[in-house]
Amino acid sequence: MAIAYGCICTTLWKSTKKAADLRGMGKTGENSAKVDQSRRSDEVQARVKIIRMLVIVVLVFAMCWGPLLIFEAVFAFPVKHFRGFVLTRESFRLLAFLNSALNPIIYGFSSRQFRESFKKLCCCTCARLRRKEMEVSSSNQTPTYSMSQPGTTESVKKQHIS
Repeated sequence: MAIAYGCICTTLWKSTKKAADLRGMGKTGENSAKVDQSRRSDEVQARVKIIRMLVIVVLVFAMCWGPLLIFEAVFAFPVKHFRGFVLTRESFRLLAFLNSALNPIIYGFSSRQFRESFKKLCCCTCARLRRKEMEVSSSNQTPTYSMSQPGTTESVKKQHIS
């Protein structure tokens, strides 16, 4: 995984540098040089921020999955198991699964766009739920359901909980 993320960082660094060089071609004048330099510094800051986030993701991955992988590698050979073997193994497995829960948090702290998109998603979901609640509470009719029990033909009204 570290190798894959290393390749991603290298490709990202090179591709953004090439794009900046291509944009700089054909521009002349003092103003275009200032704008171009400002744009390049913004791009460098963005690249550094993304690479920092990728390094954090790799480190968290190593910290979450490393103990389980080492534990499994050591006990793959015929070794005497210790008293808390099962508890330790299950704890390391939970730690490995925690990695999946930590990734969105890392992305949230690292990317303003991710936070904004997540807020939009939550707001849309909440608004949709509120709309459904309002539709249910605004309906004046209480639905009636009949119970089919042997020997009875009672009807029961469904109560809406507010």
